[in-house]
Amino acid sequence: MGKGAQGRPRRKRSAVPGTRDTKKRKRGGSNDGAGGLCDDVVGNILARLPARTAVACTALSKRHRRLIRSTEFRSLHFRLAPPLPQPRPHIDFLVTAPIKRRPDQKVPVSGFVGFHVAGAELSGITPMRSLASRRFLGLSYVNTCNGVVLLATDGYSARCRCILWNPAVADVVEEVTVPDPSPRSTYLKPTHSIGVVEKKPIELPAGRDGEIGQEDSLYIDGEIYLLDQKNAIILAFDVDEEGITSIIVPVKHHPDHHIYAVSKLMEMSGRPCVVADHGRDCALWVLSGDHQWEQRFLLGDLQDPDCIHLGSIKGVWSCGGVLVLYLDDIHDVHNLFVYDVTIQKMFKANMHQDLAPPEWSEFLDYALCWGYKPTLVSPSSIVSKPNQDKKWCRECSTDIMKALKPVVEQDRRKGQEVTLGIVCFMDFLVRIMHKLPKELQQVLQMTMVDSDDIDFSFENVPFADSDL
Repeated sequence: MGKGAQGRPRRKRSAVPGTRDTKKRKRGGSNDGAGGLCDDVVGNILARLPARTAVACTALSKRHRRLIRSTEFRSLHFRLAPPLPQPRPHIDFLVTAPIKRRPDQKVPVSGFVGFHVAGAELSGITPMRSLASRRFLGLSYVNTCNGVVLLATDGYSARCRCILWNPAVADVVEEVTVPDPSPRSTYLKPTHSIGVVEKKPIELPAGRDGEIGQEDSLYIDGEIYLLDQKNAIILAFDVDEEGITSIIVPVKHHPDHHIYAVSKLMEMSGRPCVVADHGRDCALWVLSGDHQWEQRFLLGDLQDPDCIHLGSIKGVWSCGGVLVLYLDDIHDVHNLFVYDVTIQKMFKANMHQDLAPPEWSEFLDYALCWGYKPTLVSPSSIVSKPNQDKKWCRECSTDIMKALKPVVEQDRRKGQEVTLGIVCFMDFLVRIMHKLPKELQQVLQMTMVDSDDIDFSFENVPFADSDL
């Protein structure tokens, strides 16, 4: 250490001009990549970023990683985060496929799960996350809530195995087991508690025990909606109040039909919607937040054999005065319709069978994820925390299983190859929607110029006995 003019030792200067030597900074005053802002201000700024962008910020510094991974930040992000950043319309969907590692294998050895946002690549956002493991074999999509996707085994058993996965955060999942309900009663399946607090299952109202399939449930804004197609009833379960409300679907009995005709439960403008029989016509209804039905579109007689069977409607999207409907039924019949609301005309696409995704088979399946919204909710925050022994065993297993990572990546690539047709078709639908309504005429006259199927086109489908 040098000496000054008076012989006194010189004090060592700080490495950074304008700062003082301190062994450790206070937590609230750290300027680790945030310009000296306190944690509350930094967290409030980061909470306004899209989910995947916020996750990417964990790589900036240890402080950012600590803030974003905290429970308080997840709650704040859920309230302040912007909606989906990719251009609308878009299609959120999930694909599953069993994987065989050798051609001579008869039984799959691994399962593939892929989550996609069709149309996200148009804005430069990563549109896909995927998982591959033996634990995903035999799982199907059930629903999505607060950005967490629920997968479960098919059918009923004493040990219904479920997987919780947030595709916006990382490829980290949690596995839970749903208890078997009493065989003497019918329960509202989504109300089974998962976590630390045990709650008694909620019984369905008397007489409302119709079968509810995986495409007849929807979570939006704190409510779970279940569609009983047989009785034309929607059950709305308030998650906070834990109460059930029965909502009658506005269906008019068609004289030529013996049962009610209602489509699957879908989403439009952030609200539940259905297409229902309306006498000699069909109508698209949207359910408001106070459980009131609003008729958005009155269509012709879609139940005509040459037109649409309501039960086979897989999805419907509104594109500024033009409706796009996609049908996918059990007979492997795929149809694409475009309805011009202004002139009240329906156009059907002459679509080659190879262009549409295959119907469910032993090889692959897909489901539209209505109501999905990316969040930072971690699956581990939903289930009860493991004790120290289980936590240590999990960390040990994770370290050992790293040796099999190349095999897992190989299974992922095989799964992506098998499901490529579905992914391309969903992107195909979204690109059509982005042309509507301004370029409707060009869409109706387009041909598959890059394919041998040059006959792809739309033809006008007149309604039968319509009063429009």
